[in-house]
Amino acid sequence: MRVADLLATLAGRGVLPEVAERDRPLERCLTARARIRGRIGERQLRLLSEDHWYDSREIWRLAECAPGLGPLAGPADAAHWCRSLLVGIGRSGSASARATSKSLHNERSVCNLPRDQWRPVRLMDCSRQSRARRGMRQVRSRHATSCRMDQEIGPPTDQPGAPFGLDSVYAAAQRSRDDASPVKPCFLPAYRRLIESLAEEADLTPTGVAVTRSRLVFSLVNQLKVRELVESSCIDPELWGDDAVFVLGLPGTGLHRLQRLLNEHSALNIPTLWEILSPTSEWRPRRHQALSDDPFEHALWAHLGQHDSFRAPDLGAPYGDHLLLTYAFHTPSASLEYRIPTYADWLQAQDASEAYRFHRYALAAILDRVRGGTPLLVNEFHSLKLPALLSAYPHARVIRVHRDPLVSLSNVASISTLRRQAWSHRVDPREVTAEWARRLTAVLNEPGGYSEALPGHEVLDVTYPEVVETPLLTVRRICDFLRIPLPTGIERRVLEQCDQFPCEPGAVDTYFCLDEEALPESFREQRAMYCQRWGLPGS
Repeated sequence: MRVADLLATLAGRGVLPEVAERDRPLERCLTARARIRGRIGERQLRLLSEDHWYDSREIWRLAECAPGLGPLAGPADAAHWCRSLLVGIGRSGSASARATSKSLHNERSVCNLPRDQWRPVRLMDCSRQSRARRGMRQVRSRHATSCRMDQEIGPPTDQPGAPFGLDSVYAAAQRSRDDASPVKPCFLPAYRRLIESLAEEADLTPTGVAVTRSRLVFSLVNQLKVRELVESSCIDPELWGDDAVFVLGLPGTGLHRLQRLLNEHSALNIPTLWEILSPTSEWRPRRHQALSDDPFEHALWAHLGQHDSFRAPDLGAPYGDHLLLTYAFHTPSASLEYRIPTYADWLQAQDASEAYRFHRYALAAILDRVRGGTPLLVNEFHSLKLPALLSAYPHARVIRVHRDPLVSLSNVASISTLRRQAWSHRVDPREVTAEWARRLTAVLNEPGGYSEALPGHEVLDVTYPEVVETPLLTVRRICDFLRIPLPTGIERRVLEQCDQFPCEPGAVDTYFCLDEEALPESFREQRAMYCQRWGLPGS
């Protein structure tokens, strides 16, 4: 079937307007597309204009129904419905449009409209369509390419009155989604482990309980929104993130400096705080807009703002992507703010491949609306689950930043202590230090882990002293590694950015003064070998 024949059939039924020129050269269409804003890119236009052949016999066989007369026969029965739908879109927010959207929420198609105006297009009988979808899921599962995450869905059973119980949190999440279709939550084993640790070990203050519950609702809302987009085929995660670059370090390495330097390059796309907080939102804040009253960051930075060494980031500033894993309840960064050792130990022993597959879904939702440049994600906690990261991003390029583990431990222990004080009745700095020393030792000692070679992946190793002492040379090395040019204007902006480092978000100048002899012997041994291998001070 030719796209032109489908458009002509729809125009003949009064669904679309008549087109004066039937045929145009592809290059002319590409030039015209570049002059207007919209969700259709060059790749999508080429998919419509160039011949593609697909064998769908297996789909119809599994669906147990005949193909029928074809797509061109569908508009004859659906023309009236399509015309009324287009009228409903014109009346944005009208009752008729909302009623149509609510009754057919599972039958969405991607079109050149803002996401909040997507409406269903139904060209086949519902029963046949549902059977075809079941057939598609069977084919996808056979090839291990399914976008669904049903294997971790369980019954939402809670204890009555539990503040973090799944029943109440899921109900609050559904209310926040504005008449959206019900989607079952995933990653329930991780959720249950997390709330058990929060209830039994975190010793939360009343404010901590309220903020934590809001965060759980917020995480579940984002999880459901992202999965709904992907599972309804509105976004294909295979099209996004394949060229992603990850900047890693041990927890406490301090990657904000390098992140801000690389953010000056227009060929790199680093997600901002708002994009991480709302991966499915169309709204974009101004570059220097202050934090809104969101449950994740506003309350935390209000507490940290009492300390001179902390300054809250802007919503439009580059930010770490650890929150994308938080929406799947699989993030080690939760231990920064909560005393939850049982959950953290359980999480360290789990295979995080499914959580990172969701991470790719959320990144695809961001990149689908914020396009341009190579995706660059900066996060210290990916080093704790590097094999799972590379399983979800098999073609990822990795930049590892190496720093003395003793300094990293001092940094992460001090930051964790300050953050836990925001929500907990009691915080013991010695206990925090011992906990993070144990985790860093496990990372350094893991076979095939962070400090080992990564066969099949492009890896660039830099040291933190290089980032501080020769920032421009370090940026040049990274650009050569990524095979992107470094114009003179960007070099000048990089040097200007270096003057602002004392005020970087989250920077801490006064760390714990750790007694190295009091640290576990296993940590000291791993630290000595690590520093010697990478030529770091302290070897």
